[in-house]
Amino acid sequence: IDRVATERGLRQLGLNTEKDVTFVAIPTQKDMLLALKSGAVAAAGLQSPEIQLARAAGLKELLFLGE
Repeated sequence: IDRVATERGLRQLGLNTEKDVTFVAIPTQKDMLLALKSGAVAAAGLQSPEIQLARAAGLKELLFLGE
């Protein structure tokens, strides 16, 4: 997921991407979902099919960057 678009979206939510957010590198979508479920991260940029799995697990969508 494009970092510039992510930062723009987070700013639209009122977050300061310099102070309120720490970006971490997680190598795969599967690992991102596992990190979310375990509480290791508060948010992640997921794509299909992990986004559907996250929704099915009761996780909430913070920001949608698609069309």
